[in-house]
Parts: sequence; C-alpha cells; structure tokens
Amino acid sequence: MGQLLAYGAYIPHYRLGRTAIAAALQAGGGHGWRAVASFDEDSTSMAVEAARQAGRRSDIRPLATYLATTSPAYLDKTNACVVNAALGLDSAAFAMDVAAAVRGGAGALIAAHDAPRPTLAVLSDLRGGLPGSADERDGGDAAAAFLFGAGPGIAEVIAVSSASEEFLDRWRLPGQPASRVWEDRFGESVYLPLAHAALTDALKQAGVGAQDVQHAVITGTNRRAVARFARETGFTEVTSDDALGIGNAGTAQVGLLLADALDRAGPDELVAVTLLADGATTLLLRTTPALIEQRDASPGATVRAQAAAGDDGLPYLPYLTWRGLLTREPPRRPEPDPPAAPPSYRNET
Repeated sequence: MGQLLAYGAYIPHYRLGRTAIAAALQAGGGHGWRAVASFDEDSTSMAVEAARQAGRRSDIRPLATYLATTSPAYLDKTNACVVNAALGLDSAAFAMDVAAAVRGGAGALIAAHDAPRPTLAVLSDLRGGLPGSADERDGGDAAAAFLFGAGPGIAEVIAVSSASEEFLDRWRLPGQPASRVWEDRFGESVYLPLAHAALTDALKQAGVGAQDVQHAVITGTNRRAVARFARETGFTEVTSDDALGIGNAGTAQVGLLLADALDRAGPDELVAVTLLADGATTLLLRTTPALIEQRDASPGATVRAQAAAGDDGLPYLPYLTWRGLLTREPPRRPEPDPPAAPPSYRNET
C-alpha cells in the first residue's frame, strides 16, 4: 500500500451563472455559478491538466494510471491511454478507465493506494443535465489527480471503509443525455445508515474519534443526505459541495475537495473524506511535514484560487451549444473539414 506522494487539481476557466439559466428559461436558476469546460475541453484534457500539476510536485513517474469519469471522451477506447501519452509515460505503464458511476472516484483512489507500484488516480468529470434541471444548475466540471507510491509521502491513508447497497438513487441509461433521480428524501433514509457505518468503521480502524479530525470532507450525489450526515458526524468543521462555489463535479468532486483540504492542512493532521454514492466510502488520511515542504517548493494555484479566478460571464446559449443540447450553424470557414469547426464563445457573443 502506497503513501500519497503528490496531488493536483484543475478547474476550467468559464463560469455559468445560475441567474443566466433563470433569465433564459424564465424558471429555475438560483444564486452563484457553476464551472464549465470550454468547447475544446473534455474529461480527458482536464485529467491531463490535473495530472501535470501533480507531476510537477514529484519526481516519481507512475507505472499505472486509473482515470475515473462518468463522461468519457470515448467509448470502446481507453481514455487513460491518452493521459499516459500526454504525460510522456513509458508504454509499459498500465492504463485503465474506471467509468460509468460517481463512486468510481473513490474506487480509483483506493485502487491507486492499494497498488504495489507508483500509481496515478485521476478523477475528471463534466456534469450537467437537461436545460432547467437541478443537475444542470448544481453540476460542475473539474479534475483532480493523486499519485501514490512508496514513501515518504505527504500523507498516509490510515483507514478505508465502505458500505454498499443496491438501490435506485440515480441512474442513466446508455445514450441518454441526463440522469434520472429518485426523490432525495427517499435516498436520504438509505444513505444515512451506510454513511455512519463507513465513517464509524474507519475511525475505529485508525483508533481516533471525530473530534480528532481537523479537516472533514463530505460529498455525494444526494444533497439532502450529504447535508444531514454533515450535521450528525460530530466533526467541528465540514467542507461540503458548496464550499468552492463551482458546483458538484461528480466523479471528480471527492478528489477536488480532498485536494482543497490538502491545500489548507498542516503537518500531522487528520483528513476524513466521505463519499455518498451507491452506498458510502470513507478514507482517513494523516498528513506529514512533507506536505508543507512540497507546497512551499511548488506552490501552484490552490483549488480555491482556481475556483475564484474563473470568467463568470459565460452566456447560457453557448453553454448549451458546447454540451450538444442546442445544434447551431457552424462558422463558415474551411477548416477543419471534417468535422465542422465548433462555434467559439467569443464569435457567438
């Protein structure tokens, strides 16, 4: 089992204001913004950016890459191979996609931690839904990357616990543009016992209590269950999905919030991360003094700095075009052909 050697995160530049959604549809919306990947970005390109940031913080080259996403750029093709190629990794480095479910984010982290060789877990997602839906309003796009290997590292995973249950909380059929969701109040009653079981077991494995945790992260697909669980844990401070103000990035969200916690953590502090998706998974990490040394040596942009630096002026119609929800006449220019060149945001406005 490896230690955490380095991490990185990437939040795309554009922000879609929820008031822009309300103005266009005369319904829904709300306050704040969500992060939006540009027309020339996808889950793979965002994954590469996050992985490059992690790579700048460590000299260790990964010998395997796991890419977790619910929005793969390709099907019937291993997208993690593209990440390996972009990073210039040796062809002997193994590459695998962990796709189809939000829980894959936690799965990639655990698999990388358990691997006997230096392994990169990259979590990346584009989240959305049908126009006017809660998923469109509350979703977000982002990526995070974590390199595990032989220590000494910046943090050690000291406990992992999971509780699984088969129930229809959220699902999307192949080829469908949006998820179908069970009512939050029904999912809440299933999630809470599972979340408490996973957290309790992780704390017991580590021999600590909730009061010993300095940084707690709770995220998931059921906002109501996440909010109630956060109130019931006994943690003194909890970082949840609204903390960054860019929406919930699905598979990437658990990694993004973990990276944010590592941005702010000191040495010898406990970080508890719980994901509620098709059950519950808790990881408990203890930071080391090397975390501070690494941050000082390669500061980079923190997660919160990236979240605050976005362009919040993206109009709603270009967003719909980029997501394939609105088909528009492409610019009349000869390249590239085929396919037709995508309309650019700047030209549209």
